[in-house]
Amino acid sequence: MTEIAKINASKYPFLKNLKIILGDGKNGLPQSAPFDGIIIGASVDEVPEIIKGQLKIGGKLISATNQNALKLIERKSVKTYKETLHKTFFFAKIKDGIV
Repeated sequence: MTEIAKINASKYPFLKNLKIILGDGKNGLPQSAPFDGIIIGASVDEVPEIIKGQLKIGGKLISATNQNALKLIERKSVKTYKETLHKTFFFAKIKDGIV
């Protein structure tokens, strides 16, 4: 799977500093946190706290929801987040493990 991702990424020479990781993403990537931005590419009922906690203060996370919407989460402080919902999108539900 990572070979396909590498081939696809090589088609876009403007992509710099790209790291391809194959794994179960339900816990994010704590060993590389904190992040300026996070994109969750599958729908979730709720964004896991463990992933939200990997944002830098001032960082933004965008995630599809199971209610056909996109949720934008902005980290305001160590314990504070601002969440906004943007409706009328559709994504497949997130699944456990590696497909």
